[in-house]
Amino acid sequence: MYGQQAGPIAAADVVQVPADWQPTSKTLSVKNGGQQNSADSNSNWQVELVSTLSEQHVHITCSVSNQKTSSAEQGGKGAAFGAADTTAALDAVLSDVTASLVRLGISWSCSIFVHLYLADMAQFAAANEVYCQFLPQVNPPSRACVQVPLPAGCPLKLDVLFARSSSADISAAAAPIASLAEQQQCQEQQQHQQQLHLSDDQQHYSQQPSPYNWPERRVLHVQSISSWAPSCIGPYSQATACTGLVYLAGQIPLDPASMAIISPLRSPTDVPHSIVAQVWRTLRSCQAVAV
Repeated sequence: MYGQQAGPIAAADVVQVPADWQPTSKTLSVKNGGQQNSADSNSNWQVELVSTLSEQHVHITCSVSNQKTSSAEQGGKGAAFGAADTTAALDAVLSDVTASLVRLGISWSCSIFVHLYLADMAQFAAANEVYCQFLPQVNPPSRACVQVPLPAGCPLKLDVLFARSSSADISAAAAPIASLAEQQQCQEQQQHQQQLHLSDDQQHYSQQPSPYNWPERRVLHVQSISSWAPSCIGPYSQATACTGLVYLAGQIPLDPASMAIISPLRSPTDVPHSIVAQVWRTLRSCQAVAV
């Protein structure tokens, strides 16, 4: 069975990237004007979205700010936002991204990796609730979610890397944000596309079709308890392979069999040993899902 090891895991080939390496293709960055989402519940949130296109990828970065919250009220700390603010802001961000995908000729099923930055990690569950409404339930992209200090009025930031067809029209990124009706139509189209990807194949790695010269996308999405790598604790895949690279989800030192943090501290003298053990466990999990 996949994941069972007869012996030590073989080391993967490592290719050193030169310090002066630069992409060979040109990129185009477009700001969508910070237009507000048209949904009433999101009217207080202004999203700034930048799309950067290259030959095989689309990189979308988003920041969001609250138009009715002053820096004085927030005291310069984005972490003052609660669950309702986080869900409304993330809904506004993901709605704008979804609208942009139609004009870029891609969908969420093309997504490879997501960075989600939260001002307060206590809102992790609230963010996941909204995230699941937009991202594919089958073979979702890998993701790293961390807490970072964000500017006042900003509860979160997001960036997403997508695979794209080399024949897609690069000028599509300049189109304005779609209306709410267009966003809803886009979501319905993407849900239909997800259904087309459903299969009875029980292999851990799932390969999606690559129409229109899209790069091959292979996903490792394990949700059951195993003895070789932790299961997902959120709506993401452990690893996504595309365009010659493997994108790994964020890992913490979970014991795969129990899904508990390893090496609990018994006294202050246990700190050095605990850190080493947790780093080893985390890297071991990364290796298990990447090889």
